[in-house]
Amino acid sequence: MSASRDRQSYQHTRHALVRAVHHPGLVVPPVPDLSDTSPAGVQSWSAWLRQAWSVAELVDAVTHNSPALAQRLDEALHSDHQMSQASTRKLVLSLMGYCLRAAHRPTPLGLFAGVAEAAAGPRTSVSWGTDHRAVARADGEWMIKIITQLHGLAPVRQRLRVVCNNSLYQRGSRLVVPCQAQAPGNARVEFAEYSLGTQEHWTALRSAEHPIPYRELARTLTAEHPGLAPAQAHALMDEMLTRGILISNLEPPATETDALGYVLGQLAECDIDQVPQAGPVVAELREFHQLMEDHNQQPAHAGRALRATLTQRMTARCAVKQPVAVDLHLDAAVTVSNQVLKEGARALTMLARISPEPDGAPEWCEYRERFHRRYGSGTAVPMQHVLTGMGYPDGFLGTATPAPARSTLSHRDSVLLDRARQAVAAGHEIELDEGLADQLAVGDPAQMQLPAHVELLAEVHSPSLTALDAGRFSLNVRAVSPGWGKFSGGRFAALLATTGHPSDFLGLMSQRPTRTSGALPVQLSFLARSSGTHLARTPRLVAPLISLSEHRPPRTDTISPDDLAIMHDRGRLHLLSLKRGQVLEAAIPHPLEISSHTPVLARFLDELIRGTSTQLIGPGPGAFDWGAAQQLPVLPRVVCGRAVISPARWLLSATDLPDRTAGTAEWEAAFAWLRERQQVPPHVYLEHDGVRSRLDLDVAAHRVWLRSKAERGGQLSLVEAPREDAFGWAEGRVTELVLPMRDTAAPRPSPVLIPATEECPNPTPICHPQLPGISAYMQVHLFATRQAQRELILDHLQGLLSGLPLRGFWFRPCADPRPYLELVLRLTDPSAAGASVQAFSTWAQGLTATGVVSDIVWVPFRPHMGVWGNGQSLVAAESVFSADSVAIIYQMSLGPGVDSRALAAANIVGIASAFLGSTAQALQWLRQQPKPRAGAGAAPSPDVQQQASLLISGADGSAPLPELCGDALVTAWASRSAALAAYRAHLDPVPDKSEAVLQALISRHIQAIALTDEEQNAAWRLARAAALAAVFPARATCTGGDRV
Repeated sequence: MSASRDRQSYQHTRHALVRAVHHPGLVVPPVPDLSDTSPAGVQSWSAWLRQAWSVAELVDAVTHNSPALAQRLDEALHSDHQMSQASTRKLVLSLMGYCLRAAHRPTPLGLFAGVAEAAAGPRTSVSWGTDHRAVARADGEWMIKIITQLHGLAPVRQRLRVVCNNSLYQRGSRLVVPCQAQAPGNARVEFAEYSLGTQEHWTALRSAEHPIPYRELARTLTAEHPGLAPAQAHALMDEMLTRGILISNLEPPATETDALGYVLGQLAECDIDQVPQAGPVVAELREFHQLMEDHNQQPAHAGRALRATLTQRMTARCAVKQPVAVDLHLDAAVTVSNQVLKEGARALTMLARISPEPDGAPEWCEYRERFHRRYGSGTAVPMQHVLTGMGYPDGFLGTATPAPARSTLSHRDSVLLDRARQAVAAGHEIELDEGLADQLAVGDPAQMQLPAHVELLAEVHSPSLTALDAGRFSLNVRAVSPGWGKFSGGRFAALLATTGHPSDFLGLMSQRPTRTSGALPVQLSFLARSSGTHLARTPRLVAPLISLSEHRPPRTDTISPDDLAIMHDRGRLHLLSLKRGQVLEAAIPHPLEISSHTPVLARFLDELIRGTSTQLIGPGPGAFDWGAAQQLPVLPRVVCGRAVISPARWLLSATDLPDRTAGTAEWEAAFAWLRERQQVPPHVYLEHDGVRSRLDLDVAAHRVWLRSKAERGGQLSLVEAPREDAFGWAEGRVTELVLPMRDTAAPRPSPVLIPATEECPNPTPICHPQLPGISAYMQVHLFATRQAQRELILDHLQGLLSGLPLRGFWFRPCADPRPYLELVLRLTDPSAAGASVQAFSTWAQGLTATGVVSDIVWVPFRPHMGVWGNGQSLVAAESVFSADSVAIIYQMSLGPGVDSRALAAANIVGIASAFLGSTAQALQWLRQQPKPRAGAGAAPSPDVQQQASLLISGADGSAPLPELCGDALVTAWASRSAALAAYRAHLDPVPDKSEAVLQALISRHIQAIALTDEEQNAAWRLARAAALAAVFPARATCTGGDRV
């Protein structure tokens, strides 16, 4: 077994979050047969409603979660009018759904389920108390309406403080506000654009860069613009406040978990209770807050009357669906055994190993490559410059292109399809062992860049604590989160912060690991749309904070968007703070849905790092990514050790069953046949609309409930459910665990960074685009097949070059997605640009007419000063590019007797020798490089190794080159060596800079000669073999990959 397979990619921590149902022993009578539509049958439905609605715990939970349903039930059961059969059936199905939820779904929701902390230990222990606490807060939508009402009072507005929205940016004459999140009833976060045609607007924005009193801002506007009357200044500011351009201090930042308490504090500071129109409102808000504080000191069951009073009074003040948000903190003492945690870490390690996207999400991989092509490596590009220049990755809100879908059937897909069909036919489960994992792995697991932290959501199934500690358990993996806080943050973290004593779990969250050495973990804080505001309120878990579109006083640990930059380094994107000269790793620490409910800028910052990491989250609802097999009607269980990483699953679609016009007998017969044919067990979870409900398919009422969901259309999933005694270890209480995991690999090296200063706000400046026709640069993409590109370079390029006043030229083949040759021409003088463009077009016209080139695209040229330097350093680097391109042309003209891998190895050594000053230093440098990965293609033959040795010896002039290379190549290599030595003399003596530049020079050459991944790997092995041979002659071979 290889070292990468021996190593656990993830390890567990010492803490976990327990999520469990509130009332496991809820006594509700069995649901009657809803297919019995006789008068007696319908009467039994009404009787069941009365019995079920008399269970106080159920009434309490349903009333809070769905006041409208509770009202309908109360009216129906206390009315003298006879309900219709349809109305009664609908009420039974609705209440039945809540009964199933109360008994079997541990996902926290109001009074149905809650959370508690757990610790790791040698043995599992569970103790459930009775002092569960329901913590009430003002609902987000209700708070937004209250704030809107207060903003609507002019005397109130004029006492407030305002600040400019720090997420807006200018595009031409328009101002773009990307975080339009606060409008009540808004379906999702959107962009808004406004034309700011007056200097008064810009004065307001400049003056409100930091919080400023409303009245002071108005005085500033009238003072700087004498023609502006006070009323006009107020009208302008009010419009900017309404549109989200200005933000008042009444809008609570997302780290304020008690939004109403925060607003009351701001009202008191601004003396708003002195405003006659607002005094009664403020007084009532204080009463509401005091009632909540009183409620939160009581056990959950004792707070029913207060919750009812709060709901009634707050609704009277401002009508919303439910003005009171309630979260439940369970009274529990839970210890999770180390063997359970280790099983989770092993399962997560296996899931990472078989990820179908080991290099990152496709849309982020494409974005990373686009960034690299545009800006190069080592350049700290201000974030707003990136977003206005490149936009957001595909699939982001506001982008025209959806995220790329998997369109081709991969080898991994084929293996899973075959295994799934075989297992279903045989009635077996799939065991994910080492052999299968090797077949499913995509790429080299050792090269993966795993997320530094994730959370595993899992259920432990065991009949008793004794059985569990004896190892008789299974760990049912339900999902993997993108990072810490996605399953445990937000309202759950806020709940743990209200216990009155330090939270070990929140202490763990404050120590979030990073993927880059020395990186600063940063929390993202922003205003979500109204329905998600409560979910997103999270206490400050780490001190550094990126605050978006919030009203906050200036603090040194609060990072503004205008301090952010993005850099590409060693194949990765990094988020930087320019002022600190430090890498940041930002994360959203709550479960708010990210694609449409999260501001697009917050999503961008959250995904920047993890989007280019190995993806552990598939497109389906579970943790295991089935790929193309996801659409099979039946999927078998997949196990890995004692972990079930994918339970058995059956798909139901509208075409599988009779439609709503079918009678009960017909539908029941069809469903029974389907169950038998697909071997669906009695106990399953029905998954629909993100909700999971446990059903017993042998119970008629459960089948009716299933039919009611199926008739809504769409596709339903039935997932195998555990045995009735699965939660015996938890005293029968359905429980799931959130297990924070951390990557075991050492953090990756940080890029070389220089902190910004007032004199130099961006130490790695970017160059403005050099446009063809008016600058000294001409960059063009010549679209042609690979074969035609060779013809273009060898047969036609010289005809162009000889007719232009050039200082140099360089090229590289690309594919995006069509193949093209990127050609850059550096003119001696910009004044020759116009004539040179005309000459180029004349030359290219013949190529398009004869079919050598299919399309031509002119592209602005952007020098990559981050890695190559600027000024004379950049000029010297471009001389290297030009000399290298000349050498490549001569190499392309060599006959078939020269192996491309051997030639590439000679170039690696030759470039390193010229850059470092000697062959000896180059070989020493090569010996220090990571060993090329084994198994990537066949090892070069002895003949190729011998040819590589001869070429490497001749690359630095220490021995004659083989005759088949010719004198022209010798001259070209010598010219390149001289250019490299001159360039090295211009480089700044920044630590590690030379290493990064040398790597970039070699990568640039490898890309220009268009080697495959296998050929690149072989070239590095040949070059490293030569380096080892200089010290260990007996090891001068690469036939055994492990030896070099």
